[in-house]
Amino acid sequence: MSWTPDPRPNWVAAVNRGDAGPVVDEARRPFDPELLMAEALVRQGRASDDWAALGDDDFIEPLTLFCHGLEHEADLTVMGRWMSRRMILRLLEVRIQINDYLAADPGTLDEPIDQPIFVIGAPRTGTTVMHGLLAQDPAHRAPQGGE
Repeated sequence: MSWTPDPRPNWVAAVNRGDAGPVVDEARRPFDPELLMAEALVRQGRASDDWAALGDDDFIEPLTLFCHGLEHEADLTVMGRWMSRRMILRLLEVRIQINDYLAADPGTLDEPIDQPIFVIGAPRTGTTVMHGLLAQDPAHRAPQGGE
């Protein structure tokens, strides 16, 4: 018995054919770590060369390897390239935001976290609902979606 996937929605097929201008234009940009970091900095209102806003450089080698794999090994569709690029940019932006927060309140790193609660589970098993329920308790602080 063989399995055949459902056809892709028309909009996904159009993007992958190259018929969706802005998405295609963005997807065609290279997975260059320096360009991605510069773009994330600009999107956060920083100068494109404000590397200090990204914090320690311990993430650059893994990012470089990841970008190389996406560019040369992954054989991504246009949609896959666009989504991967967006994900990397979002993670870099969050890194900048966290560093800004820690610079404004360095004592945050000294606050004890005595009994953390981790909500884990397979997709579609209620983890988001559980997270939301636990976040309602005023005695606890739950991370926001972008954290």
